[in-house]
Amino acid sequence: MDMSAAATRLGALALGLHDRQVAAFNGLDDSKPAALLSFLRAKDMSVSELEAAVGLSQSATVRLVDRLEAEGLVRRAAKVKRVVRVSLTPAGRREAEKLASARIAALEAVIARLEPVERDALGWLLDRLLNALEAEGHDPRLLYRWGAISPL
Repeated sequence: MDMSAAATRLGALALGLHDRQVAAFNGLDDSKPAALLSFLRAKDMSVSELEAAVGLSQSATVRLVDRLEAEGLVRRAAKVKRVVRVSLTPAGRREAEKLASARIAALEAVIARLEPVERDALGWLLDRLLNALEAEGHDPRLLYRWGAISPL
């Protein structure tokens, strides 16, 4: 297969997998699941850390935290040296775990079509491609923003 055909197929696969994840999140926009799932890897985060994890601007991240707080999913702690820490509430943790389970189930349904040896080969290839992206300067926190588990 030539490079253009492989690149086109890889792009189509990426779009299809993204669509499956969005469907698993019941149509939620990218920022809410990304934020909630990011908190599964960290007990709490500053607004700046969350901004880096979800890839939004500072003002958009503050609005996101405001919205999540209004929904009872996160809480802000008192400022310490001008830094506000944000953490999941129990309801937020349940929602994040539900999103993580739905995401994994949607993606596992695709991978389940492969034989075990093919899944092993896919894992190896994915590691190579992700390592290449990281070597080019892609932030792993953004690459893994929807994953409750990442190499970080």
